[in-house]
Amino acid sequence: MNKVFFLGFNKTATCALHELFLNSGYSSCHERDGDKHLAKIMHENYIQNKNVLDTIDNFNVYSDLNYNKENVFLEGNEFYKELDEQYPNSYFILQFRDVKSWIKSRSNHNNNYIERARTGLKLKTIADVKLHWKKTRHETHKDIKQYFDCNKRFITFNIDKDDIYKVINHVKDDYTLDAKHFNKVNVTNYEKNR
Repeated sequence: MNKVFFLGFNKTATCALHELFLNSGYSSCHERDGDKHLAKIMHENYIQNKNVLDTIDNFNVYSDLNYNKENVFLEGNEFYKELDEQYPNSYFILQFRDVKSWIKSRSNHNNNYIERARTGLKLKTIADVKLHWKKTRHETHKDIKQYFDCNKRFITFNIDKDDIYKVINHVKDDYTLDAKHFNKVNVTNYEKNR
């Protein structure tokens, strides 16, 4: 079965998309497998010239490729080319949302996420972190779209505007998904009150 990689950053419905696949009967890994954090393992494997999913390649679906602990901040979605080369015929989905609400959600994420990001990115201020996130998002999205241009195994998915059937239909050759399993999950506190 061909794998599915959600290349959007965390706080872009990664939990909801993970639950959609998981509750439809597929193995899905969201952020980590036990104590194995996806982004951290991917970076370590890349540095060691290994397959980027070495030791964590037993899942059908991967989402939330972010690591923000131990004074380290990593984004695993930067390995989209390696994932494409190492897992040919996989599905790639770049999910996203409005940049302002995404930055606000990330900033208010649990356990002082933004302060840990500031430390891990070695930036001086919270404003620097937000600017870095905005710039990184813009560049990463541009690069991913350019790389996958005309690739039928790639789609973008605007979590604020697109219907979940866009994802369901995209992967239907390999996955039978039930839309009833797509619900808001792990919503940041400020968003719950909108």
